[in-house]
Amino acid sequence: MGHETFGYRIHKGNVVRILWEGRCVMTLGGARGKRLAGKLAEVDEERVQSLLRRVTGNFKRGNERRASPRRKPPPPDSGRAHGASKPEPVARVADTRRAAPADGSSRRNHQDS
Repeated sequence: MGHETFGYRIHKGNVVRILWEGRCVMTLGGARGKRLAGKLAEVDEERVQSLLRRVTGNFKRGNERRASPRRKPPPPDSGRAHGASKPEPVARVADTRRAAPADGSSRRNHQDS
């Protein structure tokens, strides 16, 4: 690869700030920060650049927010033209009829004669 300009700073609590051309592009903490700090201490400068490239991914293209939830896909086309207004909602009338009992008896109270 060409000359990369990644840098890093390790802060207390194993927080690793990854820099690109002097600007912070990513901050790692917790287990990931601790693991990266350990690896960075063991390798030479070429391998450091490789590790930092790998950790940041393709940050210049906007995929650094992979962990955020994605938008829901739009609902399937309902046959309306693009940009057409939604149809008016239909007023619903409550159903006042009752279902017949499952045992077949009528709902009315009949006195046995």
